[in-house]
This record gives sequence, structure tokens and C-alpha cells, in this order.
Amino acid sequence: MKRLKPILFWLHLVLGVAGGLVIAMLALTGAAMAFEPQIMDLIEPAGVSVPLTDGAPRLTPQQLFDGVKARFPDKQPGGLVLSRRPDEPVVVQVAGAHAVWVHPQTGEIVSERTPSNFFTLMLRLHVRLSSGEVGNWIVTISNLCFLLLCLTGLCLWWPKTRNALRNASRLNFRLKGRALHWNLHNAAGIWSLAVLVLITLTGLMMSYRWASDALYTLSGTPKPEPAPTVKLADNAPRYPLNDAVAQADKFAPGWQTVAARPPGRRSGAFTLIIREAGAGETQRSRLYLHGGTGEVLRWDQYRNFTTARKLRGYVLPLHQGTIGGLPGQVVAFLACLAALTLVVTGYVLAWKRFAAWRKRRVSAKAPTTADVPLPAVAPNPSTPVSR
Repeated sequence: MKRLKPILFWLHLVLGVAGGLVIAMLALTGAAMAFEPQIMDLIEPAGVSVPLTDGAPRLTPQQLFDGVKARFPDKQPGGLVLSRRPDEPVVVQVAGAHAVWVHPQTGEIVSERTPSNFFTLMLRLHVRLSSGEVGNWIVTISNLCFLLLCLTGLCLWWPKTRNALRNASRLNFRLKGRALHWNLHNAAGIWSLAVLVLITLTGLMMSYRWASDALYTLSGTPKPEPAPTVKLADNAPRYPLNDAVAQADKFAPGWQTVAARPPGRRSGAFTLIIREAGAGETQRSRLYLHGGTGEVLRWDQYRNFTTARKLRGYVLPLHQGTIGGLPGQVVAFLACLAALTLVVTGYVLAWKRFAAWRKRRVSAKAPTTADVPLPAVAPNPSTPVSR
């Protein structure tokens, strides 16, 4: 173990210095998005509920979809989300990160989220550093580096006794200099280690296929089949959106929400993601319909999911901290601040170590008194020279 510790230390130091800036960016953007639902509800209260007119009928999904398409003729809407609540707006995805909330009776846009939205920008920085595929790779690798930093930090600095653990986990702001940064680094790591490892692992599961498949490998259950696809000719008739949404009533009576995705160029199938009556926030069933005929291609009901597939549904909520509501969001926010503290104190400690090493090196090169030759003493002219 004594031989392994120097290797772990230098690995920890190099990974921290190399990936610290990206890790700090991930922590900062993660903290900024921690309370997004509550903040957006305050900024855009129309997105929560809308006033209804008594006796006025609801517009059909196709009418709502076409109305948004008419307002954005240069874009192709990608789907819509319907709620069982009569006063909840219908969400229509315009394109990418652009979405609108539509009044279910009038079709009026009551709220809109564009790619220039603050939280959309934070998400793009968090996922790709707003730099496309290259940024995505940098974020993914930094995420992996941070997991290694957590594990190597645990091996290197975990206190051996309860008393040492108690002292290391207490913040002591009376300390100064290197001792203060060391105390902050240790305390932040101890208190946030479990949450940061969980956030990092879920991030890796969303980035790497092998990490996502680990749940099925460890549980010994097969991976779910990919979504069915069909080929549709360009001039072939399409199955009506209204009829596709109506299928949800047959398979999941009393559903809470339905997210409908019309056939695309690749799939050619309707995808209905249904939250059934009494289902939890992460419990979604999936219904696949032929985009041309409406034939049922597959019905994946949540109750029939394997344990691994059910656990896979918790990956994103665990990463965001929304799994436990507001308390979970607070924990995720504090963990992001702790990660930021680890990066800052890590850089300070690394710089102090480098400065001390440089000082020792300069001192080692400086000549000592023993190495300096004594000056020759010239004879005093007043002193007679003996012959």
C-alpha cells in the first residue's frame, strides 16, 4: 500500500489539474439548474395552469399541433405532451430546445422556452460546453476523470480512526493558509462523496452505452428491445394524430400524461410515452404504432419492465436531483457547490505544492558558504618581508 499511495496521489493530482476547469464548469452549471422547475414557475406562471372558459371545448391534438406549426412554418414540431388536468397547458416541442406551452381551448401560446433561455444555455454548457460533439467528448472524459478523483481521494485521505474522521469532517475557519484549504478540501469531499459519486455514475450512464448496459449485465437480465421502426413512403397516408392519442385510452385508461411523437424520417412509427393512472414520476409505459396504418407494433407496459429497466428510469432524475422533490434538489445543489470547492481548493493546494517544490529546487542550486572560495589575502606592504 505504501508503494501504491504515491501512484494514487500523482494520479489524483494530474487528473485534478487537467480536468479541474471542466469539472468546475459542470458543477457551476449543475448548481444553476438545480432549482429550474421552481424558478421557471415563478418567471412563467402561465406554464403551470391556465384559466378555462366554461363550456368551451378543448382543441384536438392535431389542431394544437397544426396551430404551432403555422406559427413556426420553417420548423417541424417534434411532438406534444398532453395532461389529464384540464387547466394544464399542452407542451409542443417546436424544434430541439425550443418548446411552447399552448392553451388547450384557444391554442394561444401562453409560455415559450427558446434556445436562448438561461437554463437552456446552462444545459448546453453542461452537456456539450456549447461546443458540439467535441464538447460532448470533453465533458464525458471529464466526468470519468471526476469519478477517478473521488475514488482516489477516498483511498488517499479517508481518516483511519473515528476521531480523525470527526476532525476532518468539521469545517474550521480559524485555520489559515494551506491548513484552511486542506480542511475545506477534506470536509467537502467527506460530506459530498456519496452524492457526487452517484451524480457522476448517472452522468456516465447517460454518456456511455457500456455504463448504461451495466445495469442489465449486473442483474443478468436482457436489454430491452430497441423501438420498432417501419418504412413509410413520402406520399403514403399518415395515421391521424388524434387517433394515435386516442389509443392511449384503450391501453392505459385514466392516464395522467401522454407524450406523442409523430413518425419521423428514421422510425416511421408513432411513439406514445404514457404515465398511467397512479404511476410515479419516472414510471412510463410505451406504445408504438405504425405511422401509416395505426397498427400496434408493441405495448411496453411499465409493470412488465425488468428491475434493471425500472432502475434505468431513475438515472436522469437522480442526476438532476429531482427524484426526491425539493429536498433532493437541495442535496444536488449543495453537492455541486462541494464539487466547486474541491476544484478551487485542489488548485490552491497544487499551486502551493508546486511553489514549495520550486523553492526547494532554487535553494538546492544556490551555492553554500562552504562552496564559496575564500579571497586571497594580499601581503601588507608595511610588514617587512623576511629574507
